[in-house]
Amino acid sequence: MTRACEVYDNQRRVDQHFKSQAPYWEGIYRGTDLYSRIHQRRRDMILQMVDQLCLPNDACVLEVGCGAGLTTVELAIRGCNVQAIDTVEGMLNRTLDNAARASVSDRVFVSISDVHSLHFSKNTFDLVLAIGVLPFLHSPATAIREMARVAKPGGHLIITSDNYWRLDCGLDPYRNPLLGPLRYSAKRILSAIGLYNRQGPRVYMYSMKDLMTFVSSAQLEENKVVTIGFGPFTLLGKNILPDSAGVWLDERLQQLADRGFPLLSATSSQHILLARKARAKSETPPGRSTSP
Repeated sequence: MTRACEVYDNQRRVDQHFKSQAPYWEGIYRGTDLYSRIHQRRRDMILQMVDQLCLPNDACVLEVGCGAGLTTVELAIRGCNVQAIDTVEGMLNRTLDNAARASVSDRVFVSISDVHSLHFSKNTFDLVLAIGVLPFLHSPATAIREMARVAKPGGHLIITSDNYWRLDCGLDPYRNPLLGPLRYSAKRILSAIGLYNRQGPRVYMYSMKDLMTFVSSAQLEENKVVTIGFGPFTLLGKNILPDSAGVWLDERLQQLADRGFPLLSATSSQHILLARKARAKSETPPGRSTSP
C-alpha cells in the first residue's frame, strides 16, 4: 500500500471511529472510571491555562477536532468567539446542539476542515487548541505548522500529545512502544495473507523530544509543558486493576509527578503543551512604548 493510500485509509478509519463512538466521547466527561477522570482533569487544566492567558474580550479561538464541542462551549461561555472544526459532520452537529443548550450559539461557528490544510487566513486567531488530536494525525509537523500559521503573532497554541514513554504502555508487552515496529510488521504480513483485519485507526504517540521538534519546526516558543495521567494499567491489553484502585494509584503518581519526581514526570500518559507564536521583531507589545 502506498503512503497516500495509507493516509487515506487511516483518515477514513479515524472518521469512522469518531462517528461510531460519538456518544462515548461525549460521555467520557461525565464518567467516573480512571480513563474518564484523566480526560476530565486534562480539560480542567487546559481551561485553567486559557484563563491564565487573559485573552482579550471577543477573542478569536480555533478548536481543532472539537468533538462534541464541550470545550468549545466552555470557551464561548468565557466570551470567546470559537471556530470549531472537525472532519466528522456528526460531531459538528453535537457541538451546535451543546452550544444551543448553553445559549452561546452566537459565539460558536462550525465547519468541516482538515488541520493539515486549514482554510483560514494567516494571523487570524488569538488561541488555537488541538485536544486529543495529535495521536490521530498522519503528519503532525505539518498540522502544527498550519495551526501556527493561522495564529496571530503573540497568540498561543495548546496541544496535547500521548506520551511515547508512558508508564502504562511500557509495563505491558502488548503495548510497549519498543515492540511497536515488530507488531506493525507482523500485522502487515498477516493482513497481506488475510489472517488479520485491523479495526480502528492507528494511534501515534510522541516523546517530549518529538514534541519539541514539532514546535521548533513551526517556529513556536514553548511556554509550558504539563504531564498528566497514569494508567489505566494493563497486561496484554486487559485492565489489571479495578477502577477504584486505578484512580487511587493515578492520583498518588500524579502528586509525585507534580512535585518533580523525574521518572514519573517523564512517563505520564499525556503532555499538555502551551506554546506561543513569536511577534514580529518590529512589533511592539500592547501597552508598551518604544521610547526610552
